[in-house]
This record gives sequence, structure tokens and C-alpha cells, in this order.
Amino acid sequence: MTYCVDSDIAAFGKGESLDLAAIPESGEVDAAWCLRFLRAIRDVAFATVDADGLPSVRIIDVMAVTDKRLYFLAPRGKEFHAEVMREQFVALVGQTSDYRTCRLRGRVAHPEGEAVQHALVDALFEMNPSMNLL
Repeated sequence: MTYCVDSDIAAFGKGESLDLAAIPESGEVDAAWCLRFLRAIRDVAFATVDADGLPSVRIIDVMAVTDKRLYFLAPRGKEFHAEVMREQFVALVGQTSDYRTCRLRGRVAHPEGEAVQHALVDALFEMNPSMNLL
């Protein structure tokens, strides 16, 4: 069975080509560049707010990006998922070994419909084969 998933999936490859060693000109750094930067780092710190209103931070994989969106997984049953679904906002930061950072914050958009969710997760795991080892 084939599912029709958000057309952004076709744009996932755009986030795979950033050279972290290259230092961009200031005019090149925009939200799309920052998304690719975080994807290149891959393991970044995600901040949420817990049930008591306190900050909570953990390292999460950036699974894919497009020019407008960053994709990550929050497994059901984990506290991270509960925090993301309750607050609908995250803040994240990534840092390279030479101390360059990029930070973003934004609203979380949860894909609607179980079929769309499954197809999106399948696409993310296909792009990140090392995640299949978990």
C-alpha cells in the first residue's frame, strides 16, 4: 500500500549537503541554512518544558530537514513525547567541534493521520539507516 505524505519529503535531500568546515558569508545564514547546519550536526540539544513548568533538555537526532522544517522523532510513551505534545514548542541548539552554534525555537507540527505518520517514520528511517539498529 502506498501513502501520500507531505510533499516536503521530496525535499529531504536538500539538507544533506552542508559542509560544516565551510564558513558562510553573513548573507548566506538564514533559517534554511541553520536547518541544514543542525541536520549536519545531527545530534542536537532539544529543550522542552516538563509538567512542573521546569526546563528539560535532551539530545535528539535531527532526522531530516527541508528549507522550512526540521524533522525529529519523539517516541510515544517517553516523557519527551508528552512534553512536546503538551507544549507544542521546542528550542534546540547544535554546536560544532570548533564552537560554532545555531539555535532555533518553534512550534511543533504533528503529522495528522496514522497512515501519514507511519509513512513519514518509514521515510525518516530509510534516510537514517543507522537508526534501524536501535
